[in-house]
Amino acid sequence: MIGDSNSAQEQGWNSLLFKLHSLQFLASFSAWIALFYIAVLAKELGLSDIEIGTIATLYGLCLLFSNYMFGSLSDILGTRQFLVSGFLFSSGVFLAHLFAFNYSSLLYIRILTGIALGVYPAALFSLAFNTNARMGRFSSYGALGSFAGLTSAGFLSTVYGTKSLFVLGSIAFFLAFVVSIGIREHRSVSDQNSLHPLKVVMENLPTYVALLIRHTGANIIWTFWSLYLIALGANSFYIGMITASNALTQFLTMRYLCDKLDSRREFNSGLLMSAALFLALGFATSFWQLWPLFALIGVVWGFVFVGAVRTVVDHSSQRGAAIGLLNSVLNMSSVLGPVLATVVIVFGDYRTTMYVGAILSFASYLISRRLNSPSHTSFLP
Repeated sequence: MIGDSNSAQEQGWNSLLFKLHSLQFLASFSAWIALFYIAVLAKELGLSDIEIGTIATLYGLCLLFSNYMFGSLSDILGTRQFLVSGFLFSSGVFLAHLFAFNYSSLLYIRILTGIALGVYPAALFSLAFNTNARMGRFSSYGALGSFAGLTSAGFLSTVYGTKSLFVLGSIAFFLAFVVSIGIREHRSVSDQNSLHPLKVVMENLPTYVALLIRHTGANIIWTFWSLYLIALGANSFYIGMITASNALTQFLTMRYLCDKLDSRREFNSGLLMSAALFLALGFATSFWQLWPLFALIGVVWGFVFVGAVRTVVDHSSQRGAAIGLLNSVLNMSSVLGPVLATVVIVFGDYRTTMYVGAILSFASYLISRRLNSPSHTSFLP
């Protein structure tokens, strides 16, 4: 009887892990299928580079507050409801992109998208951690979803146009909504009075600061990345294929390598290699030269992201809030990056964004090494 009980419990956990991996895949598929085509859609609507930068900035700002707010709420109220509502909301706003016809309409839709995409991530990662999922392997399903989404985007955008990507993204989010309905809460939620956001920040300050600087540099590059590819001779198909190669190497790195490395060393190595690869992007004279470089950046991002996730979940009792803050840091970089990219593009060109991104990535490595030195390891009174 005891053996049967343990077997049933193990099957239950395995079933939950399968659902969580499926949700990670579907959510990433949906978010990434159109990510690098927002600028392309904006250009099709006649928007300027500055207007594109403004939309990207406000979108990132909404993601920032949404991730933090719903990450903290998931610690208080539980995770399931944020998965269900977040996926359904995201499905609706993705479909709304079909009705964008000018700057104002696209701006409002992207603001809603930023809010929607911040509802579910912290709940999903928190539930995965409490199910004893290995963070590298769990994250790898997100990278696999990105690969599938970007590969699909290359074909669909060529045959059916840019807006078709949002239709498929909406369908995938709706499938995630259906899967999430069958998930039960597997932990007790926290007392609101036990949550201390400042404590979570201070526990993980070196990781948050370095990640913010590195990913701000990355977002300076990604703001106009698709337009840089087009300037070097790529079309919609090759935009999808090049970015898909990045997601594929992310998947392989996260699944087979990241969990085996020391988390902090993994993180710092990723920061340093980011600087070198971002610099190399700026010297490309053809989009063919960008392809292997961008694939290698997928390996590097695996080190940076999984190293950061493993570090914050290992050092925080409030894991939902810690992951929510980590996502907020990433989204804050999505605010700062486009702002700085808009400034850079006024005084430079697309290639200049690569050099600025490299400088910030190297600075993040130096800061991470400094803050994690023995004399700077305590940030709490």
